[in-house]
Amino acid sequence: MPRTSRSHAEGFAACRKANRTRPVVRIPFMRNVIAILCLIWLMVPSLRLPAQTATEESIRRQLSSHATPLRFSGQELLLKEAQQHDYFLLGELHGEVEIPKLLADLWPSLWRDGYHHVAAEVSPWAAVHLQQSAAEDPTPVPGLWNREQAAIIGRFAPGKPVLWVVISKRNNQIA
Repeated sequence: MPRTSRSHAEGFAACRKANRTRPVVRIPFMRNVIAILCLIWLMVPSLRLPAQTATEESIRRQLSSHATPLRFSGQELLLKEAQQHDYFLLGELHGEVEIPKLLADLWPSLWRDGYHHVAAEVSPWAAVHLQQSAAEDPTPVPGLWNREQAAIIGRFAPGKPVLWVVISKRNNQIA
């Protein structure tokens, strides 16, 4: 009849053979004990990360404490920052009208300061068509950029491509 457990004498004999002074004690259900302790630890509210308890108001206060006041339109501050860096990034929620207007206001100064390209989230196909006037190329270009916006950045370098393509994969489609 096969044995499933060892007697104490067999355990000590196995320890002597393995050069151990004590037998290995195994606590049954140790995994269950560890799992229960982990669950208790997760439920204790004081151990949560601060970001998990952040409210909109606390985030707003944190952002406001680091904000720099923009006098008038903030154009002077933005241009000063652009002069000190090689890249100038304007981010937006898609479809916002303020960023294209801001870019139109800033672009003449940015061009003088050495910024000669705009990277935009458009496909290579759209970039080619956007940089041509509607009279030259009547192809409709659906998307976030329009010909008027592309013409604003292109008017300082007629005939040269100034719109750089940034490809974005969203919903398995290329922008």
